[in-house]
Amino acid sequence: MTESIIEKTFKDPDVNIIDNMRIAYKESNVSISKQFLDIIKLQFSFNKISPAEYFYYQLYKLPDAEKNKFLGKMSQDKLFLYCTSLHWLFLAHDKLVFYAAMKGLGFPIPNTQAVFHQNRAFGTAELCTDAASLKTFLLEKAQYPLFGKPISGMWSVGVSKIDGLTPEKQIRLHDGQIISCDKFIEEISHFYDSGYLFQDTLKPHSQVAKICGDRIATIRFIVALKNNGPEILHSIWKIPAGGNLADNFWREGNLLAAINAEDGKIERAVRGFGSDQDLLEQHPDTGARLTGEKLSLWSEAKSLCLEAAATIPGLKLQAWDIALCSEGAALLELNVGGDFNLPQIANGKGLWDSEFKSFVEDCKNDTESGWNRRRKRKAGNLITR
Repeated sequence: MTESIIEKTFKDPDVNIIDNMRIAYKESNVSISKQFLDIIKLQFSFNKISPAEYFYYQLYKLPDAEKNKFLGKMSQDKLFLYCTSLHWLFLAHDKLVFYAAMKGLGFPIPNTQAVFHQNRAFGTAELCTDAASLKTFLLEKAQYPLFGKPISGMWSVGVSKIDGLTPEKQIRLHDGQIISCDKFIEEISHFYDSGYLFQDTLKPHSQVAKICGDRIATIRFIVALKNNGPEILHSIWKIPAGGNLADNFWREGNLLAAINAEDGKIERAVRGFGSDQDLLEQHPDTGARLTGEKLSLWSEAKSLCLEAAATIPGLKLQAWDIALCSEGAALLELNVGGDFNLPQIANGKGLWDSEFKSFVEDCKNDTESGWNRRRKRKAGNLITR
C-alpha cells in the first residue's frame, strides 16, 4: 500500500528558519534584525505566530497591519473554546455519530457498507468484529470500489481506496498495487479500537473529474453560526494532484484554491508554502484551467452547507467538507473551526479581520455569560443544601 498505509501520517510543514531568513533578506530586502523583531512581536502577541509560521505565510513581505491579521496554530484552541459547546464536540470528532445524525436529518452522505469494530454497529451496514469477519466481508460481500477511513481519524491519515479483487482474491488498490487481504487487514487493524469504516466510493462530478481526475476534491466551507443564522466566511477548494488519493493540503503536491462564495468562481490557486509557494492558473496534471473557473453545483453545495450548519447550534465556528459528486453535493465531514492555515494560505490573507473579531467577541461574551450563570446556579445549589 502507498498512500493508504498508516506510515503515511500527518506532519507539520518543515520550514527551515535559517534558510528562509536568508531568502527573505535576499529576495525582499528585509534585514535579519527586522525579521527577528517581527518574529518576537508576533510570537508573543494574541496571534501567536510561530517562527516557522512567519515564513510559512511569507509574512516578511507584508505590511504590519496585514501581518497582524494572521492567526497561528497556537491561537486556534483558545478561539475554538469561545465558539464551542463541549457537549457538541463528539458530533464532529466521531464519524459514525456524525453520519448517523446527518442521515437522520435527511442530508446526503456516503453509504456505509461495513464497520470494523468490536461492537459499533451502524444501521444495516455489515459489522465486522474481528479479522475473520472482515476478511469474509472483503472477499464475499463488499461492493467495489470501496473507500475506507478511521472513525476518529483526522487529516486523511489511514484512508484507503480498494478498486476491487484480482481473480486470485487479492486486494487491488487504487494505485494498481496488489496485496493480500490479510496484509490489508493487518494494516488497518491499528485503527480497530476506535473503529474503521468502509463506504461506497463517491464519483466526482464531471467538471471535477476533468480538472482533477477520477478522485474527490472537497469544498471546505468556514461557517460562522450567528444570531441571525449561519454565514459562510470563507470557501476553499482542496484540490488533489500527483499521486495523492486524498485532497488534504499537507500532502505534497496538492493545491488550495480560494473560491468566491457568491458565485463559486476560483479566484486564486496555490501549491506549496513559504518561499516554495507557486500561484497556478492550471491544474499541474490535467492542464485544466483553475483561475476564473466557476464550480458546478455551487448553489447546491452552499445551500446544503448552510442547512446542515443550522442544525448544529453548539458549534458556532464550523468547517464543513462537501464533495461535488456525479449525483450531487454530499456531506463528508464536520470540523470544529478547521485549521486556520487553509483559508489563510488559499486567500493569502489573515483571518483576523474586523468581521471575524466581532464574531469571536460575541461568542466569547456568550460563553462567559454561560459560565457565570452556571457558577451562580452551582452557588445557589450549595446554599440551599
